[in-house]
Amino acid sequence: MLALVSSLILAAGGSGSSSFGGGGGGGGGGGGSSFSGGGSGGGSWSATEFAIFIVVVLLFFGGTAVVGWMKSAGWRRRRRERIAQVQLASHEAAEDDAHFDAATVEQEATRLFVDVQEAWDARDTEALGLLAGRDLMVEWERRLDDFARKGWHNKVLIRSGPTVGYVGLVNREDDMEDRVVVLVEAQLDDWCVTRSGGAVYHNNATSPATTLTEYWTLGRTQADEDARWILLSIEQKDEGEHHLGDAIVASPWGDDKRIGAEATLEVAAADTPLPGYTTADLVDPNFAEDAKAAALDLSLADARFGPDVIMACVSRAVEAWMEAVDGPDAALEALATPEAIRAMLHPGDDRPDPSTRLVVRGVSVQRIDVQSIRPSPEPAQLTVAISARGRRYIEDRDTVALLSGNKDEERSFVDFWILALTGDATSPWRIVGTG
Repeated sequence: MLALVSSLILAAGGSGSSSFGGGGGGGGGGGGSSFSGGGSGGGSWSATEFAIFIVVVLLFFGGTAVVGWMKSAGWRRRRRERIAQVQLASHEAAEDDAHFDAATVEQEATRLFVDVQEAWDARDTEALGLLAGRDLMVEWERRLDDFARKGWHNKVLIRSGPTVGYVGLVNREDDMEDRVVVLVEAQLDDWCVTRSGGAVYHNNATSPATTLTEYWTLGRTQADEDARWILLSIEQKDEGEHHLGDAIVASPWGDDKRIGAEATLEVAAADTPLPGYTTADLVDPNFAEDAKAAALDLSLADARFGPDVIMACVSRAVEAWMEAVDGPDAALEALATPEAIRAMLHPGDDRPDPSTRLVVRGVSVQRIDVQSIRPSPEPAQLTVAISARGRRYIEDRDTVALLSGNKDEERSFVDFWILALTGDATSPWRIVGTG
């Protein structure tokens, strides 16, 4: 039972039709029918055998309940600790920008949640467009259109909540890159009304009552004091758990990871070949057969081939890739060609308007291996194998049905990207393809 409770319903406002099925109360036989006496099939059990069976069942479900309770208690503890950390950091961030003030974020997030549910219930796309980012609205409109084709109206009523926990904060120099993450919990009635007036509940449930636990990533509407927070992305409880461990960036000058990457790229920019020289000119006649060794050899003459530079570029691209799933594509567009972006976001879907999408959440790069080098023609290219870990799955954009992968568990995976030199000191490598 606890395992079922912990598998919480998809978002109310913003959800797809795939989780709805069956009429309320219509399925299932009368109580006790599976325990009818005698029967023609398996014979009878002795009292001892039946007692042993009952004990085994109780131990199984009791053990499952204990494991579920311990897991839930651990998550609650991590949540409390994370909220305390972010609230402390928000004091520093608010000195630079008042929009990061904890009370302000929690108040705006609460209002945003209520407004989104009301607008979704009313099928008011104009109102939703003022509450969510442009890219997220594209996905929401597809889902609303799918409901309309089915003749369904997804109704949402807040029964209690929301409670809002401030669990993520990133303060960038460019205000349009500012982000906050809130953990939203609420009790809802969430169901569909059919064309004939019938009711359809989630996963063949018998009532509309649902528990919602989601991570909402918020961004700024504009880069001035009149800006407000809007919704950029929604992640379910399990897939958004990475937010409880993500870096907290209270000030632009406190972002050690980004500052370190920028310093690496600056050093590489100062150690590039003189104008007129190409990568092919730098390749040793005894060009190493091993691509990794060859890249290291090249890095002695052109620092852009160094592993630290490649790692900095790939890590930045992975962050942009994750944001582009629901949010703005601008960061990814600066680091990849349109063809590569298409392959990264909609792999294997060649339709003009892709009906599927690849969702990546909480991805961490663990290793990068150079697989091949193509020094000529210019620009030189690398093929790299990216060993990473995170949640990765493909879903239907209209119904949000899971097509492949697993959204509830982190998995290790390997991706192959083709990188090309750009001549840009701040972004020396650009993704031009996938393998």
